[in-house]
Amino acid sequence: MFLPFRMGYIYCYKYDFENAIRYFQQIVHAEPGNVGGYHGLMDTYGMMEEYDLAIREGEKAVKLGNYAAPFVSILGLYSAKGGETKRAQELLSILLKRMETEYVSPFWIAVIYMGLNEYDKMFEWFEKAFNQRDGNLLYLFAPPFDSVRKEPRFITLRKKMGLEK
Repeated sequence: MFLPFRMGYIYCYKYDFENAIRYFQQIVHAEPGNVGGYHGLMDTYGMMEEYDLAIREGEKAVKLGNYAAPFVSILGLYSAKGGETKRAQELLSILLKRMETEYVSPFWIAVIYMGLNEYDKMFEWFEKAFNQRDGNLLYLFAPPFDSVRKEPRFITLRKKMGLEK
């Protein structure tokens, strides 16, 4: 059975976390090797501020996903928000080091800085993503960005992207 994990994000973006969890758990049950299920659980628990659960599922996603940048970044975000600052810094270091030899979207670096409440660095990396026309910036609509949505620099960025009036 193949369940597309992105479908679960429809529930997340509607703030229907109960159904999102149910959907992502179905994926994990049906396909234990499907990294998307664990990633979805990590993200949903994180949005609910259940950081211990987010971190637990995120560690699985990172390992199954071979430390792919999105999984590392989101785990870094929720590790930081959950008080695991040292782990968040380790994950940030992994991505920064990887940038020396391969492309890593600046967006994913910015996300960890958001979790660490280092907004100057976060916006510096979002600006780099904008300059690269990084498609990941579309995620700025997602619930994890609620905490910075009213930040003037966030509004300015979205205006530059043509997403704000």
